Amino acid sequence: MSDAPVADAPVLAPDTCGASVWQARLGQPVAAFALPAPGARVIGPGDAITEEYSDMRLNIDVDATGRILRGWCG
Repeated sequence: MSDAPVADAPVLAPDTCGASVWQARLGQPVAAFALPAPGARVIGPGDAITEEYSDMRLNIDVDATGRILRGWCG
């Protein structure tokens, strides 16, 4: 067994977009909060999103009723 890092293991970026604040709001309606930046995205089930990565962009996943499932940078 080797102690070398796995080549394709994900690298976790620091919370550059403020997603940790949204993690504390899980289960609450996203409409109850103002989005902090014009580039922030609310992503519902089946929504199409672009795949370019930006560690400064906040993404908020919501369920079909608009309740927050998670916040993440990307």
